[in-house]
Amino acid sequence: VSTRVVAAACFVVPLVMAIPYGSALFAHSQLLRQVLLRPLLPLLRVYHANRFSNMIAIVGMYWLARNRSTSPFLRAVGFQASTLMMMQFPANFLLQFFASTPGPIANLARGSIFAYFMYCVFMGILGVLTGTASALAFIVYLGHPTKRRADSFISSTKLCSAEEEEAEEADPSRPPEPRPRVKEGHRMDLPWASQSEQRTKLWQLIDAAQEEAQAALGRRSSELLADLTQAQAGARTVAGKLQDVECEEAQRARKLEEARRSAAAFAKEAQAFAAAHKSLEAELKVQRDATAAWQACATGLVSEQKGLSEEAARAASDCREALGWGSVGGPESRPVPGAAGRAALQDWSSAPLLTARTSQGSGTHLCPPGGPSSSDPREGPGPECPDWQPDVPPDAPGGVWDSRGERSSSELLNSSFGGPERPAPDWHLRQEGPHQASVDFALAAARHAASELDLAVTEGGESEGSATSPTFSPLAMSALAFLAPL
Repeated sequence: VSTRVVAAACFVVPLVMAIPYGSALFAHSQLLRQVLLRPLLPLLRVYHANRFSNMIAIVGMYWLARNRSTSPFLRAVGFQASTLMMMQFPANFLLQFFASTPGPIANLARGSIFAYFMYCVFMGILGVLTGTASALAFIVYLGHPTKRRADSFISSTKLCSAEEEEAEEADPSRPPEPRPRVKEGHRMDLPWASQSEQRTKLWQLIDAAQEEAQAALGRRSSELLADLTQAQAGARTVAGKLQDVECEEAQRARKLEEARRSAAAFAKEAQAFAAAHKSLEAELKVQRDATAAWQACATGLVSEQKGLSEEAARAASDCREALGWGSVGGPESRPVPGAAGRAALQDWSSAPLLTARTSQGSGTHLCPPGGPSSSDPREGPGPECPDWQPDVPPDAPGGVWDSRGERSSSELLNSSFGGPERPAPDWHLRQEGPHQASVDFALAAARHAASELDLAVTEGGESEGSATSPTFSPLAMSALAFLAPL
C-alpha cells in the first residue's frame, strides 16, 4: 500500500507542473476550478514559487528510478514520472511556434498539451491502482518485458525445483546428470539450473534492462538538451529581434512626438496668423471707413466750393449790375450816367494802377504807361502818351515815389484817401505774394469806388436834369478797370 501511495504521489508532481497549460480551460470552466484547481492550489503556490522546481522534481524522479533498494514497480513509476516531467521541454518548444498566432489557436495548442499531460497522469494513477505500470503515450516503458521475463523465470525455477525433488526422492544414490553448456542468454530457461543461478541471471537481466533504459534515457536527455540548446539559440535570436523592434518602436515614438510638437508649433503659428489676419481686416475696415469719410468730406467741400463759386458769381453779377449805372426813372427817361466811366473801364481793363498827365488839352486822363506796344509799364511812355509823367500831387510826401517814379499800392491808396474831408481807411496789405497783394488792393479799391459811386449818385440826384456824368478819382477808375473783367 505504501508503495502504491508513493507511486501515486509521483504522478501528482507532473499534474501540478501541467496546470499552467490549462489556464484558458480553467478561465472558462468553473467545474475544473472547483474540482482540480482548488485542491491543488497550495501545491501550485509552493511549486511555481521557485524556478528550479522542475529540475528538482526531474532529478528526484530519476533518483527514484535508479535506486535499487526500492521495488521494481516503484522504480518503473519513477521512470515514467521523470520522463513525463521532461516532456515539458518539447512542449514549450512547440508553443514558441504558436506565439505569433491568433489567440484562439494559441489557446487550442496549450489546451492540447494540458490534455496530454492529464491523460498521462490519469493512466499512470490508474496503473498504480491496479498494481501494474500502464503504458503512456510517447514514453518508452521497459517494465512490461522485465516483468514478463521475471515471471517466466520464476515459474521455470519453481518447475525445476519440483522435478529435482521428485528425482531425488525416486533414486537418492543416482549421481546428478551433467549439465550441458548453453548460451548465456538461454541458461535461465533450463530446468536444471539452480535457483541461485536463476536469481543471479534474473538480476543480471534486470540490470541489463535498466542499463538499456538508462542508455535510452541518456540518449533522450541528449536529444532534449540539443533541442533545448536550439530553443535557447532561437530564443536569443528572437530576443535580439525583439530588442531591435523595441528600438525601432522607440525611434518611431520619438519621431511621433517630434511630429506632434511640430504640429503644435504650426497650430500656434496658424493661430497667430489668424489673429494677425483678423487685426489686419479690422484695420483695413477702419481705413476703409476713414476713406469713405474723407470722400464724403471731399464731396461736401466740393459742393461747398461750388456753392461759394455760385455765390461769388452772383456777387460779381450784382457788382456788374451796380456798375452798369442803370436809369433811375427807366431807360427811356434819361441818359445812363457813367458812360464815360464805362469807356474808361474798357480802356483801362489791362492797364496798371497808374495815371498819366499829357500836354495835349487840359485836365487829367487815364493812359497806360508805355502805350499799347509796351509790355512793361516801367519802360516809359508809349506813342499814345509821349508826355507821360507820374501824377505826383504837389503835397505828396517825399517817400511815396520810388526811384522810377512809381508808387506802391498801399502808399497810392493812403495818398488817394488822405485829406481832411475823407480820411483814408485803416487797411493793410498783406505781403504773402503779388497775387494776394493785388487781391487786397482790388478789394480796397472796390470799397473806395463804391463810396464814390454813392457820392456820385447823391450828387446826381441833387443836380437833376444835368447831362454831365459824375467824375471819379484815378484810384476809383483803376479799381473799376480792375473789376471790369470780373
